[in-house]
Amino acid sequence: MNSQLLNDLIEDKQQERNAFRIALFGFLAAVISASFYLYLGLRSNDWQLSAWSADIFALAAAILIASVLIRRGQVTTGVWVILWAAVITFVGTVTLIEGTGLVIGVGLGILVAVIAGQTLPPTSATRAVG
Repeated sequence: MNSQLLNDLIEDKQQERNAFRIALFGFLAAVISASFYLYLGLRSNDWQLSAWSADIFALAAAILIASVLIRRGQVTTGVWVILWAAVITFVGTVTLIEGTGLVIGVGLGILVAVIAGQTLPPTSATRAVG
């Protein structure tokens, strides 16, 4: 077997594992934070927190769909679903909660760079960060 082919297979498997781990931890973090914001929204009767919770639950659902795609071998598609869901979720957060734009923007930039760098092929990772 060609050593280059073997190296490519090993790299693909590593990207798949990294993508699935990111999806798993992202799903857990989204469900926990959405539940917390739902609790705060119901407790304080603040509709923005309840809407933020729904926004994050939608992110968790998108991550769940992406994890199924990743497990079926469609790693790049699954990671793009996670990235776009995160972007849409964070845009929703900025519109709901005043004063979060800069922090969310910086956090989103770092999040996209880390996820893309660990899970996507170099050409797709460069496009995602751009």
